[in-house]
Amino acid sequence: MGAGCGLQERIKHAEPLTRANKITLGLMVAADLADLITTQKGLNAGAIELNPMVGENPSIGSLILLKVTSLGIKWGIGHLWPKLRNWLWGGSAVVSGAAAINNYGVWQEMEGRND
Repeated sequence: MGAGCGLQERIKHAEPLTRANKITLGLMVAADLADLITTQKGLNAGAIELNPMVGENPSIGSLILLKVTSLGIKWGIGHLWPKLRNWLWGGSAVVSGAAAINNYGVWQEMEGRND
């Protein structure tokens, strides 16, 4: 693709996903889902959300909207710049996976307090 190609041309002629792209994309989605589930479990047990974008006690709808928006943006960036796909999607999977692990610990701690 030449330097003068516009956005519509980049979208129209995007490179197909490689096997590695599919794996990192799947990991990113799975990690985001784990983050979403463990966040909701923690909130249900009495924890507070620290993400200022959604507030201390967000609805599940707000959390889903944030995750879907985030996934859409990361998908779009990967679609427009294929060389970034594995780095972006893999890095995102690591960050969301770490958040899910942290959330799980908070959830279990809160459950212990509620017993």
